[in-house]
Amino acid sequence: MIGVSVLFLLVQFAHDHGLGRLLGAVAGHGDSGGDLLRLGAVAAAGSNLVNNLPAYLALEPLADTGHRIAALLIGVNAGPLILPWGSLATLLWAARCRAAGVRVPWGRFTRRGLVLVPLLILGCTGATILADSLTH
Repeated sequence: MIGVSVLFLLVQFAHDHGLGRLLGAVAGHGDSGGDLLRLGAVAAAGSNLVNNLPAYLALEPLADTGHRIAALLIGVNAGPLILPWGSLATLLWAARCRAAGVRVPWGRFTRRGLVLVPLLILGCTGATILADSLTH
C-alpha cells in the first residue's frame, strides 16, 4: 500500500515538472485511428519500461475522451506481454510457475510478445473504433 502511494506521488511530481508536456508530445492528442494507435503504442512501451501501473498513471491525463481511455487501457494491458516486469500480474504468474517447477523461457515469451502485442493493439483499437461507428 505504501509503495503504491509513493508511486502516485512520484508520477504527480514528474507531471508537475514537465512529464505531461513530454508525454503529450510523444503520445499525441485526438481521436483518429492513428492517434489512438499512437497512444496505445506509447502506453505499451511505457508498460515495458516502467510497469503498467505507473505508465497508466503518467498517461491518464492525456486520455480525455472515451476512445483515448480505451486506447490507453488497451496499451497498458497488452503491453506487458513483452517483458516480464511490465505487470505485477506477470511477475506473480512467473513466481507461481517457478514454485510449481514450470520453466518459463523468457526469450521465447519476449519474442512472441513482440509479435502479438502490436497485433493486439491494432485489433483491439480497431474493434473499439468499429463498435463505436456501429452504434452511432
